[in-house]
Amino acid sequence: MKNANIVDALEAEIGIDGEARNLTDAVTAALCQGGYDEIDAVGLAATRRSAIVKIIDDRQRSAQADGLVHTLEVVGAFRSHVGGAGRPEVADDDKLSLAKQGRRQIASILACMKALDHNQFELFGAALIRSLGASVSEKTRQTGDQGIDFVGTTRLGELLSHPKNIFKLAHDMQIDFIGQAKHYPNRPLNPSTVRELVGSLELARSRHFSNDDFCLLEDLSLKSFSPVFALLISTGPVTEGARSVAEKSGIIIRSGDQIATYLADLGVGIVPETGGFSEAVFKDWMLQSIH
Repeated sequence: MKNANIVDALEAEIGIDGEARNLTDAVTAALCQGGYDEIDAVGLAATRRSAIVKIIDDRQRSAQADGLVHTLEVVGAFRSHVGGAGRPEVADDDKLSLAKQGRRQIASILACMKALDHNQFELFGAALIRSLGASVSEKTRQTGDQGIDFVGTTRLGELLSHPKNIFKLAHDMQIDFIGQAKHYPNRPLNPSTVRELVGSLELARSRHFSNDDFCLLEDLSLKSFSPVFALLISTGPVTEGARSVAEKSGIIIRSGDQIATYLADLGVGIVPETGGFSEAVFKDWMLQSIH
């Protein structure tokens, strides 16, 4: 039984909200379930422990780098136990505890996102931009191709929570959020969509606008040195090709899984008292974007 297969078995057995247990004992049990004799399993668990810890740590780092959720964490003062990554620990602060609570509901959040109709998706896009600390332009609109254009703005002084009557330099520094959200629950987002967004932003920089169907807010004009965050999100998957084009272009691109993880970390749709997911609470959050 390969070490990666053992970790797979631990993920299936413990789960994201599983209570921490002795790592060596857990590995021994997984080996026994895989057909090993108990005596052999005990010996193998001891010798493979370090390699298995490394795989768990690598999966955690990879998931965190991609903005996704990981299933297991190695815990304890001597890193002797393994438990679900979504189970709060005594040392966790309130923010981390809330995020862990939310991460147990990522599948429910993603399902709710995919079930949105087009009008609801427009509200969703606006709420998402607002969650980044930006005010949403009234010109946020549907594109007719299962997506929306959006424009949001914020100022450095607001992000730093500086009073508006002082720190004028910080409040003069405006940051724009511009891009598209695609409602593709099952269809992957491909490189051509990224290239279209890049082209539209380049046209906006030069103050020339296309008459094509893909036109990012016809009256949008970007100053040459305006700081802009360009976003492209989807409720479905994103191809590796699209990610490659986005990275080279400076576009921030996120799949449905990544957005669901972000919302889970914010506690969107989560009922604090129970830790469960509520579609009504999720939609209340979307409606806040129009108030």
